[in-house]
Amino acid sequence: MSRTTDPVGHWEDLETWLSVTTYSLLPKAAETLRHQTQDQLDDDIANLMKQDPSQSYSHKELAKITGSLSHTLIATLKLSDRHAAHLQQELTRAQRRVEQLELEAQERQEGHEEVEQGAEEEITRLKETLATAIQEMERGKADHADLSSKLQYAEQLLEKAKADFRDKNGRIKALETHLDESRNEISRLTLQLDYIKEKSDSIREELRHAYELRPEPTRTRRAPVSPLPSRTGSPVPLLTREQKGEGAVLKHSPTPSEEPYLTTKLRELAPASHRASHGLDLKDLDKLARNIGKFTPSVPGSQDVQAYLQDIDFHLEMRLNVTDKDRLYLLRTTASPDVRSFLDRQPAYTKADYHLLREALIKEFADPESEQGLVAALETRQGRQESPQAYYSRLRR
Repeated sequence: MSRTTDPVGHWEDLETWLSVTTYSLLPKAAETLRHQTQDQLDDDIANLMKQDPSQSYSHKELAKITGSLSHTLIATLKLSDRHAAHLQQELTRAQRRVEQLELEAQERQEGHEEVEQGAEEEITRLKETLATAIQEMERGKADHADLSSKLQYAEQLLEKAKADFRDKNGRIKALETHLDESRNEISRLTLQLDYIKEKSDSIREELRHAYELRPEPTRTRRAPVSPLPSRTGSPVPLLTREQKGEGAVLKHSPTPSEEPYLTTKLRELAPASHRASHGLDLKDLDKLARNIGKFTPSVPGSQDVQAYLQDIDFHLEMRLNVTDKDRLYLLRTTASPDVRSFLDRQPAYTKADYHLLREALIKEFADPESEQGLVAALETRQGRQESPQAYYSRLRR
């Protein structure tokens, strides 16, 4: 068989000869492999290579395997030759293009040497600029890493400071609450002490007035023995009239053992209007306080300040000679610690005038959803340096 100059044609002749020799075993092997791709041919070769070479095969099986392998290899070689011929054509065209470009470059080189020199200088300058920019970028990365580590450390310190602040703030609030309770208790005890002192002064005044109103006997006689003898055993001192028409006065002050008995007796002699001018008894005020609902503005659903003050006025309107101290005592007894703290912060002239104190309570604890509260809230603006907590606290007030 003669060898052709075309490699693809050579393989086709070999394929024809192989098809003739293997037609009895593989009648359409060449036609089957003609349209397969390189990947499919590689899969066929891989499947053939999976046959165990150490296994005994018959001559027919060996001929079939050998024929299939030969057809597959020839098909692979044909594809390779076609691809090589295509690459050769591409290479030829590329070489021609390169030669053409070289000629054009040679023609241009003669007229553009100065331009190329300027371009080289520009390239050199750009390279230097690029190197400088790279160095700056590296320094920027190092600075960024340093700042990131410092920022992370600062954030850790900030979190620790926040935790310490929350802890100290909680302690401060607890101490403030305890301090407010102590102040309220002191204020309550102070009011009770003032009330007791006032009652004591009133009793002493009534006692002195009763002694002054008691008539002096016309002649000296032995004084009757007191039902409550004194610790010294002395009788009640006698009364003398210094001038005619004047009230009687004591020669001596009553002893401590005589004071309870004289107080009881002289209260019966004192006018009722004189006793009533000193307000209600502490027992009556406590009884009224039990009938008045506790005013707690911080608890949702609690009564508003208007209803609370009306409730106090309702319980006091049937009482005679009610003083501002009585009203203040009821306010402190029936109000929450926050309200009592607000009352303690008021100036003395406000505490002395119940109407001023009432207006201050309404202004402080009025319902923010009412018309007046809405207008006040809309007119309230947050200061430039004011924290949100202070602004909300001021807005609530």
